[in-house]
Amino acid sequence: MNDYVLLTDSSADLTDALVKELGVEVLPLSFTMRNKTYRNWPDNREIDPKDFYRQLREGEMATTSAVNVSDFTETIEPHLKEGRDVLVVAFSSGLSATCHSAQIAAQELSEQYPERKVYVVDSLCASLGQGLLVWYAARMKNEGRGIGAVRDWLEEKYPGWNDTFGKVWDVLIDNFAHGREDRTVPGTLPMICNVSQLPIVGTPSRTLRDISIVHEGRRYHFGSEVDKWIFEDDPERYRHHRNLVDRFLGGDIQPADLPGVLEYMGLGTVGPGGDDAHGFAWVDSYRKKLANAAG
Repeated sequence: MNDYVLLTDSSADLTDALVKELGVEVLPLSFTMRNKTYRNWPDNREIDPKDFYRQLREGEMATTSAVNVSDFTETIEPHLKEGRDVLVVAFSSGLSATCHSAQIAAQELSEQYPERKVYVVDSLCASLGQGLLVWYAARMKNEGRGIGAVRDWLEEKYPGWNDTFGKVWDVLIDNFAHGREDRTVPGTLPMICNVSQLPIVGTPSRTLRDISIVHEGRRYHFGSEVDKWIFEDDPERYRHHRNLVDRFLGGDIQPADLPGVLEYMGLGTVGPGGDDAHGFAWVDSYRKKLANAAG
């Protein structure tokens, strides 16, 4: 019952010592600096964190890439061949394509190895939030809980992604698969909280909603009920505050573009970016599935 592997990705920020203690496997995300791509292994085998942060201080920029489908397939398949099931606890589908890559690999491998179980749980978290879920899952596994029981516990605490970020990814995948990359980036300014000055974000169909009030003829938007309570407790203090979007639309930020916004905020300038380090290879799997479905 306990013959299965617990797999996660490096977004969980687990130390090498903790990985060994828990008995979990970690697939690294990638990042590119100075035209060289590194994999973020827990033991930092490809780059020392001190060197990474030194390069950032020197003005270098890092672009990141998700774990791709082939990485998951190459890691999971040997376990299935040897008779072990696999439970994946993945980086939030709302922040990375990593979870989607795991889902594709799991579906394809399940068809090849129907006698084995490959479960993917969307953590809806990142960093130590994800790491904490992995820690709980590893503890239950090491206590003798089966793969189904651990998967069910994780899904109960953090229900699956299909009703939330899955809907968003369906649109992104369709655009990528049909060469509409321009539709995968925002075409409008973000909604900014009038108290915290942070973008208003949340889980689609759940926590992402408009929290707002009208005060003296103007509508104010908030990132949370707490922000709204702070405003209502002392509206005179906050009612004249203008957020970044207000200032942008009001002409206070020049030039009126992203570099101008960053300069206004004292964050420097936009450096050269890049595409997915693996050339969006994961999109090819979806193109094949869409073509088969259409055929």
